[in-house]
Amino acid sequence: FVFTTPIMVWTMALDFLATFFYGATSLLPIVADKVLHTSAVGYGWLVAATGIGALVGSFYTSLFPMPRRQGIIFLVSVAACGVFTIVYGVSRNYWLTFAALAGVGLADLVSTVIRQTLRQLVTPDALRGRMTSVNMIFFMGGPQLGEFEAGLVAAFFGITASVVSGGVA
Repeated sequence: FVFTTPIMVWTMALDFLATFFYGATSLLPIVADKVLHTSAVGYGWLVAATGIGALVGSFYTSLFPMPRRQGIIFLVSVAACGVFTIVYGVSRNYWLTFAALAGVGLADLVSTVIRQTLRQLVTPDALRGRMTSVNMIFFMGGPQLGEFEAGLVAAFFGITASVVSGGVA
């Protein structure tokens, strides 16, 4: 079903690639300590920033209906994740980094809502459970493998290059 339904192939592939490349939160302890020179409390707030952004996005998407044509919003939200990731990578200011991470959470939430809604509407009832399993491969696999990729790139080229290149990709 996934491979015979182009919209599913493209949204899942984009989902996987985007989360694979912009996954750089594993580098956050190093950024907080070596780049931003913040305390454990500051680090804790940075970790929470993506969740705060996602919470704001959750309130918005639950209170206001999404427009009829969501494709452009989906693409803009994925691109916004990349832009916010680049800002996170180049920022040397605590509050800018916090805002960028919150932006990542917000944009990711919007794209996730659109993807999940699309998958539920397009998937036949008989395949919905299996489709959820396939979706989890991308939902859980992309970000976790991306954290490994971010660490590997950081080891060879530095933290900033790792985060920025992930945002660009």
